[in-house]
Amino acid sequence: MAQKFKDYYDILGIPFSASEAEIKLAYRKMARLLHPDMHPEDAESYTAKFQEITEAYEALSDNYKKEIYDQQYRFNVLGERPELEAYYYEPQYEYQAYQPPVESKRKTYASYATILLMVFYFIRMVSGSISAATDTKHDYNLPISTGVQQNAFFTPKDTLNSGTTNTNEIKRPW
Repeated sequence: MAQKFKDYYDILGIPFSASEAEIKLAYRKMARLLHPDMHPEDAESYTAKFQEITEAYEALSDNYKKEIYDQQYRFNVLGERPELEAYYYEPQYEYQAYQPPVESKRKTYASYATILLMVFYFIRMVSGSISAATDTKHDYNLPISTGVQQNAFFTPKDTLNSGTTNTNEIKRPW
């Protein structure tokens, strides 16, 4: 069986357009009148009434809870139809849209493919610039010395200036 809608405004005795100060004042008045300690002879019934006004105050004093309750109040008591947006709009998912799984996988694979193509394009571009630089044919005649001067401190300049005639010429293959 469906639970009957509780009219918290009626429980606190205030109009629907009541401000926060009016809600707080009405709660304090009702709490003083219906507190179980003030009526020890019938504490059980006053406890139930006190819990009811406390529940009403908790719902109406918090702005978020009051907004939700006011939507239900307009629908149940005032007979207003809620806007369709209220059913389909959830603020916590404001920037997230549902996509079917196949479409999201396609987008994921497409992004991977794009990244791989960029990497291969970069490698091709770099290797192309290197090969373009090596395409020009240069004949280098490099002297190779077989003399005693080849040691840890060998420099080509020292070898060329040493006056040794024992050099071989080689051509680079590229």
